[in-house]
Amino acid sequence: MDDLISRQAAIDALWKALYEYEDKTEKQFQESEDLDVGDWIEYRIFVQNMNDIDRQTILNLPSAQPEVIQCKDCIYYDQPHVENNGVRYEYDEMPADAFDALGTGLVNAEYGINIGGRCCVDYYCKNYSDDKRVFVREDNYCGRAERRTDE
Repeated sequence: MDDLISRQAAIDALWKALYEYEDKTEKQFQESEDLDVGDWIEYRIFVQNMNDIDRQTILNLPSAQPEVIQCKDCIYYDQPHVENNGVRYEYDEMPADAFDALGTGLVNAEYGINIGGRCCVDYYCKNYSDDKRVFVREDNYCGRAERRTDE
């Protein structure tokens, strides 16, 4: 995150650039040979209107720090589950005797296949012909996450 500029630093830099541009253009305008007071007043009104627009743009800048979303909170995260003959079962739907005796939290093979948590961000991409779901831990995160809102 060291390469991110703070929101305040961005605002300060934009204000500085705005004022430097205004000073430069006003100096050029005043040094012109055929300075007309009416033109100068019109120019000042234009600059003030631009400043108001720029000021609003600057104040509406988003934060430079992205929101960190863990996989478990992402819309693309597919929770760990069990699949048996193409049917999906959640772990909490499984009977107690389905789990192995070692206490790993996984079901025995006779009840189905244990499927870990998967990231499906690329699964629906039309550019891929094969399954691009990636197994991830629920506490992982990435730059393409989108917060789940159904909770």
